[in-house]
Amino acid sequence: MFNSIDDDPLESILQQYSLSFTDKKFINKLSEEDDLMVVFGLTQEIKDLNKQYWGRELGKCWERLVIEVCRQSCADFYPAGKDELCDLRIGTDAIDTKYRIGSGDIGTLKNFREHAKELKDRGYTPILLISIYKLGYKPEEGYTQDKLTNNSNSIKNLNNHIAVMSQLPNSLEEAIEQAKQATKAALADGYKLIQVELVFPEIELEAQSIAQEFIPVIEQPDRQLVVLFPDTGAAALARRDWGKTCFRVTDLGTSRSPVETRLEPEDQQFLVVSPSAVEVAQMEKLSQLAGDRPVILLNPKLEDIAIIGIGYAARQLRERFIKTIESCYYLKFLEGAALRRCYPSIWEVWLEIDGQYQLIAEQATKPVGDELDLILAQVTQGSDESVGQPVQRPKKGVLSGLQSFIRALSQ
Repeated sequence: MFNSIDDDPLESILQQYSLSFTDKKFINKLSEEDDLMVVFGLTQEIKDLNKQYWGRELGKCWERLVIEVCRQSCADFYPAGKDELCDLRIGTDAIDTKYRIGSGDIGTLKNFREHAKELKDRGYTPILLISIYKLGYKPEEGYTQDKLTNNSNSIKNLNNHIAVMSQLPNSLEEAIEQAKQATKAALADGYKLIQVELVFPEIELEAQSIAQEFIPVIEQPDRQLVVLFPDTGAAALARRDWGKTCFRVTDLGTSRSPVETRLEPEDQQFLVVSPSAVEVAQMEKLSQLAGDRPVILLNPKLEDIAIIGIGYAARQLRERFIKTIESCYYLKFLEGAALRRCYPSIWEVWLEIDGQYQLIAEQATKPVGDELDLILAQVTQGSDESVGQPVQRPKKGVLSGLQSFIRALSQ
């Protein structure tokens, strides 16, 4: 039995995946279309160009949608841990999700069968929840077919949200909105140490107000949130301006008064506002003390060479701590270009062409220095046509596609 569904988390999941998908070039001819393909404007021809990529990404999207619906709807919902034999549990039902099953999934089905036997031995009922399976395939014996029921209304205003997430922001407000969605996505995927970097002139003057916008994204009723500022003065100013809050406001401490003296046993989440390289030791200690509790860094500046240096100790610090921070949102405008990362997408390089910013390159790691210069030079000088082709993004049809998807789940 399903209760009423909050559309926002489902909408957020689809937005995040749309951000990754909509940078592909689309064609109109459709073949073997399913509802997730409609949501993202995909065709079978596009999927065939890279079956492994689309199968993996659509499969993960389907899994997250199922988990979110069940999390909201079922009182006896349990998320699966890293070593679980299923994706989620509802009471004694152990559920595996699969976007598509076909004749090429022999290895996957073998694992399903093995897991099903072990799950039964543990007292669970194994269930294989398939979004769509290809013609001629019959589900393996030992698994129960089920169909997800969604009682939610049509998703509203999705086109506006998709436009915000799939394009460069036109203002600080739009950038903050993108960063909030990326933060939610990274936390939902289990990242525990993440950072948001809005590289705007004099952004540190807006630190307190930006932090206030992020608090509702992070805050959870059953998890004590702590907002930490670099020094006692900034923390005191925030307490004065914000008044009474349901979260704690404090500072990172100093070498003489370490950060552990600022923490309490019930603290479960940490939002650190504008930490600098001066506070890097306190930040590293906080991340160690936090363990599996989320730590979110808002506009950090931890890599000031004048402070942390360039020698062996500095390299050790970067390897030990700074490189472990996941950048869930980054935005910096350059002269006629921009660099962005908006989780779950990878790093993007944009170039201003005829007054409009065009996406010209993507890669898994952050391009900096000569590497970034080379990407821009290849496009502007026309030395690499494959890099220089701007990526076209779809403009229409996402809302109607999502509504079809929701209707299909509701049947």
